Amino acid sequence: MGLVEASSSLLFLFAIVVNKGLPSPLAGKEAWNYVEVRDGAHMFWWLYYADNPSASDLPLVMWLQGGPGGSGSGFGNFEEIGPLNRNLEPRKTSWVQAASVLFVDNPVGTGFSYTREA
Repeated sequence: MGLVEASSSLLFLFAIVVNKGLPSPLAGKEAWNYVEVRDGAHMFWWLYYADNPSASDLPLVMWLQGGPGGSGSGFGNFEEIGPLNRNLEPRKTSWVQAASVLFVDNPVGTGFSYTREA
């Protein structure tokens, strides 16, 4: 996939995220889904809206996990910065308190992202 195609896919992903949620994000609201980034290739994303009364005024952070095979929705979310830890217990502090956070499983084949064979 070329740079232009990759950029178009990410812009499309942001458009889905913006239109998928409510006009003004609600505290504790989350959404997840797939976006097809090329024929048969589906990228998984998980969005937590900021858990803050002024959520609509806070930024959106996009989390792309580093390292080969690292799942943003799994490792970054539950091991590092998401609102719940790996035991599904609420964290005392989370990035979701200061921003909406979008976890993306990339590249395709990582985490819940997948390809479909023709």
